[in-house]
Amino acid sequence: MRYHTSTFIGFFGGAWQATRLSTVSLLVASLFLAACGGGSNDYSSTDNDVNGVPTLTSVSIFEDEGDAAVTVGDVVTVEISASEAIMAPTVMIGGSVATPAGSGDSWTASRAMTADDTLGEITVSVAFSDIGGTDGVTVMATTDDTAVQFDIAYLEGNAIDGPFQFAKAFGDHNENGLHDEGEPSDLTDATGAYALADSVDAPAEYTVIVEMTADTIDAISGESFAGTGVVLKGSSTGSVVTPLTTILEAAKVVDPSFTAADLATAMGLPAGVDIATFNPFAAGADAATAHAVETVFQQVMTATLLVAEAMQGVAAIAGAELTPEQASAAAVSALTKMVVVTADVNLADAAQIGSLQVLVKAELALNSIVVDDAVDAAAADFVLDATSATVTSVAAAFDTLTVDDFIAGDTSAVSIVKQEAAAEIAAVSALTIAYLSDFPDATDLTDLDTSDVLTLDTEEGVNDAVVDNGGDTGSAISIEITEAFNGTTIGEGSVYTFPASAESYAGFANMNTAIYPITLAEDGVITFTGSVPSGASADVRFRFEANPYPATEPSFDTAAVTVTGTESATYSIAVPAQGANTFNSLIMYLNTRGEGVVITDITLSGTGGTGGVDTGGGTDPDGDSLYTETVYVRLN
Repeated sequence: MRYHTSTFIGFFGGAWQATRLSTVSLLVASLFLAACGGGSNDYSSTDNDVNGVPTLTSVSIFEDEGDAAVTVGDVVTVEISASEAIMAPTVMIGGSVATPAGSGDSWTASRAMTADDTLGEITVSVAFSDIGGTDGVTVMATTDDTAVQFDIAYLEGNAIDGPFQFAKAFGDHNENGLHDEGEPSDLTDATGAYALADSVDAPAEYTVIVEMTADTIDAISGESFAGTGVVLKGSSTGSVVTPLTTILEAAKVVDPSFTAADLATAMGLPAGVDIATFNPFAAGADAATAHAVETVFQQVMTATLLVAEAMQGVAAIAGAELTPEQASAAAVSALTKMVVVTADVNLADAAQIGSLQVLVKAELALNSIVVDDAVDAAAADFVLDATSATVTSVAAAFDTLTVDDFIAGDTSAVSIVKQEAAAEIAAVSALTIAYLSDFPDATDLTDLDTSDVLTLDTEEGVNDAVVDNGGDTGSAISIEITEAFNGTTIGEGSVYTFPASAESYAGFANMNTAIYPITLAEDGVITFTGSVPSGASADVRFRFEANPYPATEPSFDTAAVTVTGTESATYSIAVPAQGANTFNSLIMYLNTRGEGVVITDITLSGTGGTGGVDTGGGTDPDGDSLYTETVYVRLN
């Protein structure tokens, strides 16, 4: 094909012939510069110096507002100068890739710090090559000694009924009740502790929300809160999230003038208790005050769980549905409205619970659950009446616990009853719905017998349940870990250490042989007081064995709990039921080498009813005393 040359081209033909070589060179250079972000006209005199290996003449790091210390959300920038024009460099700030910008021999790169970054001085690295593709030597630090420190300020607190373990705590910065991207969160430990990373864009005050997960338990009693829909709320200005802080946050909506002091007075708390900060399980907490506050926590949680279960049942009777979360929120709202107008709240008072029942119906209506049909209304009253009776009887059981019960951890048998009671209310609702299917026009349900499914609506029924849960056996037993073996040491002040030189299976044995044999017919809990003098942390676990080595089977290991900090605190480890198995050996292990851990007041409780703990003697099946040798060998 022949191309036609226009007269326009012909006019400039002479000029093209004279300058074409220099024009091609300029075009090639322009393409190279465009490929590496260049193309500006402010290059230094070194831009075309492509001979040899390129170098960086300057690398500096700074925070965008000039601060030498930064936290989550702050933007950190690295400024780069090169000996010649370079292509876009690969810049790492704090070990993560930063976005470069610039051209020629002058570049910057920036990134915002996150809660996942390593604390301390922020690292810098710059990998680069010139526009000809020649790599320079990667620079691993600033060239002018500039430095920026990264630190995270944490909002620390505890989620408490008993201590909630494996619950999700998060900071609701935008107050929408949801955990949105960028809002800090943490999973609570065995003390209910959480730590939420602060950030530069966090508001001065916000709500801390604690949601139950599939794994959430009361670390003391071991009771599960999975599927309950319970959501607790507190303020970032406080240090605990509890049933009472949840009531307080809801009360601020009902009556903005209602204060924490008003709530403390209404609930009959001891003088001086700050609802926003008091943790009954904290080291050094006054025992009598802690017991009084924990009693109220448990009673409020009892009412919340049972009323929420009843509201779901009434919704089902009306042909509707409430999720556990919706029902729990509605129960808290009804309870809050009662508390705000009641001078002296007593959840074991039938009259007060009767007024709560009226508020519950109003909350149902607010959730579009209408029970104005005569049959449905009668059925709803039947379920709510059963709930009211059960709330008062279970709440009264907490009033019977003493300070000594609280100190010894002998509250689990009663605490578990509220979960059992919620299950009974669900059963009553199901039985009521079944009854209506047989008698669809029934407005009088006095003939409906619930005695097979509802036992906790009376004092006698609650007492029987407490006995079944081990509450009358004095089942908290003292564990005396006084024997170190295979290289571990026990120092003055009950300092347990697992040295680097010890055998991998080295541990510590219980020498209180009077507790054997142990039968774990029900779920139990090991509780102890712990601290780490160095301020570091260490993991502690326990092992139950049929007998000391070698006849150890059947055996099982508990989960580990992390002991942290120099302040003494109470730690708990759930002990699952082991059926008919009996154990004549109890070992404590440290999973962390080299850290001395102070561990005192070790008890095993909640081991389940009569026969839960047989303290009849410390002998093996042949009648010989256990632990007669001083050297132990473990193969675990």
